[in-house]
Amino acid sequence: MADLSGPSPPNVTVKRHLQAMDDEKFEHFVADLWSRNGWNTVVSQQSRDKSLDVLAEKEAPYHQRHAIQAKRYQEGNNVGGPKISEYASLRDQFDADAAVVVTTSGFTLDAQERSKTLNVKLIGGDDLVEMVLQADALDLVAKHSDSTSPQRTGSKNQCARERQNRQNESDEEYLWIGLVILGAIPSTIAILLVSFVEVPSDSIVSQILTAVAVVAGGITAAGIYKDILLIQRSRVSWYPNPKWWVAGAFFVPYLTVPFYFIRRSDRLNA
Repeated sequence: MADLSGPSPPNVTVKRHLQAMDDEKFEHFVADLWSRNGWNTVVSQQSRDKSLDVLAEKEAPYHQRHAIQAKRYQEGNNVGGPKISEYASLRDQFDADAAVVVTTSGFTLDAQERSKTLNVKLIGGDDLVEMVLQADALDLVAKHSDSTSPQRTGSKNQCARERQNRQNESDEEYLWIGLVILGAIPSTIAILLVSFVEVPSDSIVSQILTAVAVVAGGITAAGIYKDILLIQRSRVSWYPNPKWWVAGAFFVPYLTVPFYFIRRSDRLNA
């Protein structure tokens, strides 16, 4: 196995080993890294390659499919804008919700600008190393640095960890959605009663309704905010603005919450 210990910082050592892989090993490493994070992955066959290197798919917390292009470049040899324009078509070619470009180097300013316009996810060398460290995937780096074939192996512990990660993500999704629904119902009732029923503003009933509206509205807003963070963390192709959704959930939950769930379902199941 490759020795990933030594005097150099872990991020420097990992990046050096990633850049030392050949292209085929790097593609299989990327597939294994995505698998470690709960994705089902398939490495493209060279004979059928349409600039796709890895197709990754997962069901929890949302159904997602990533069409991934892996570029093993040396430091300073950054991926340019024309490549991003080329890889943007992967999303349509493979019916994916996101095209992803992973590189051991970085991206030019032109590439970064085009990625925003074309909705291409960029994962540079530093981001990739951070993914390795967060996933405790030094074993994958060592495996593909040394292996003579791209055959992928697994362990019972890795499979169990992947299943647990998927279960945790699913549980988290249900938690935030449940909070949204739990808060929206009493918040809506309280707001409508305060708005349309003549209740003296200084009465106990008015104070109770106001307290319910504030507390329940806060729960609804927090649930939507956390759900949006989960969506953004999952790298799907929807970028809802938390600020407007949270404000709407607090003040007009009877309009915002139904529209949020319709919009959410439409974008995440597209």
